[in-house]
Amino acid sequence: MPINREKTDRIPVTFPKDLTKEVDAYTSLKKDIKTRSKAIRLLVQKGLEVEYQASPLLKEEIQQILDSQEND
Repeated sequence: MPINREKTDRIPVTFPKDLTKEVDAYTSLKKDIKTRSKAIRLLVQKGLEVEYQASPLLKEEIQQILDSQEND
């Protein structure tokens, strides 16, 4: 059964205007995982709450990125 990415990969994030580039990279959900990882790390480093409602796989991916950041 195909995944409807339009619905599963929407991630609402509130952010300050000066982080437009990072948030664009984060919310565009490109297949480029490095770009997404970097964007999520930047958002978290800025002390932002990263809230997401997404598919379990995407939630897991984001949680792994956040966890790996804590271990750096």
